[in-house]
Amino acid sequence: MMNPTQPQEHLPDDQSISKPVIEMITLANEYCLFFEKAAAYKREDILYYFQKVAPLLYLKGAMLPAVEVSDPGAAERFVTEEQWESIFKALREQFLEFDVYHIHDHNQDSVEASLADNMADIYQDMKDFVMLYQKKHGSGQTTCRGTITRPVWLALGTRDGFCAGSSPSDPL
Repeated sequence: MMNPTQPQEHLPDDQSISKPVIEMITLANEYCLFFEKAAAYKREDILYYFQKVAPLLYLKGAMLPAVEVSDPGAAERFVTEEQWESIFKALREQFLEFDVYHIHDHNQDSVEASLADNMADIYQDMKDFVMLYQKKHGSGQTTCRGTITRPVWLALGTRDGFCAGSSPSDPL
């Protein structure tokens, strides 16, 4: 029996406005806003922020509800090459000799990777996610949720080593 004096948690039927989706949108937007100003931060500040936000992006991406994308063509790209380059160059200038780190590929061979490149790629995925979500029609929001898990798992999972056990050298 329900008590009318206690607030009831309302679970929306529309998963595009569910708590996990809204939390991911908020976090993705914060990531984008931070990296759009990367040139104004010191290297230590960027790395400290990324150290905190990367696991959250991974976790929030994992918490997104599974969806079937009815219109894969709705997955538009909004970040231009110039925007990506701007973020990449700002980060590369901040990291200097600390930009390169090593990960192990699937054959356990050591491979060079770039922090600036990886962070700019994540920026592109997060910005596209936010922009696609802002589209008013339902297929854009569904496609948005269906496509965000792939970039988050790739960018923060085994590809870049952030959550796979290898980590960038300590540049501080």
